[in-house]
Amino acid sequence: MRKTVFTLFILLTCMATRADIGEFSFGVQTAYGSHDKVMGIGLNAKYNFSYHTRINLLADYFFKKNDVWGSEFALEWNYHVHLGDNLRLYPLLGIGMRNYHSHYDTLIGKESDVEGYFIGNGGVGIDYLIGDHLMLNSEIKYQRFFSENVGQVMFMIGVSYRL
Repeated sequence: MRKTVFTLFILLTCMATRADIGEFSFGVQTAYGSHDKVMGIGLNAKYNFSYHTRINLLADYFFKKNDVWGSEFALEWNYHVHLGDNLRLYPLLGIGMRNYHSHYDTLIGKESDVEGYFIGNGGVGIDYLIGDHLMLNSEIKYQRFFSENVGQVMFMIGVSYRL
C-alpha cells in the first residue's frame, strides 16, 4: 500500500512541476462586440498558477462610433485542456468594468458623460504556441451587463509573448 501511495505521490508531483507553472505572457488583441458593433484593441497579461489554471488581465479600448467610445477592464480565469504540445483549449469566466465615454455639444458649450457597467463573461478560447515565446490566441465569449438587461457576444483574436 505504501508503495502505491508513494508512486501516486511522485506521479502527481511530476505532473504538477511542468514548465507552464509560473509562466507569464503579455500581448495585444483586437475585439469585436455584437451588441455595440464596434472594433477595439487592447492589451493583456497572463499568468499560469498551475499546469491548468491561468488568470488573464485585460484592458481594451473600443473605437468611436456615433460620438461614443468605450473602455473595458476585466479579470478572467482560464482552465487549460492541453490538446498537444502546441495547442490549448480553455473555458473562461471573468468579471470586469465597461465604460462608455461621450462628448456632445449643448447650448452652453461642450459636455461629456461617462457610463460604467459591471460585466460578467463566460466562453471558450484557444491558444496555439509558435516556438518557445509566441502564442496566437482567440476567444469567443458571452458578455452580460449586470445593471442592464443587455448581453453581447465578444470575439477576440490576439498574439502574446511568453517570458
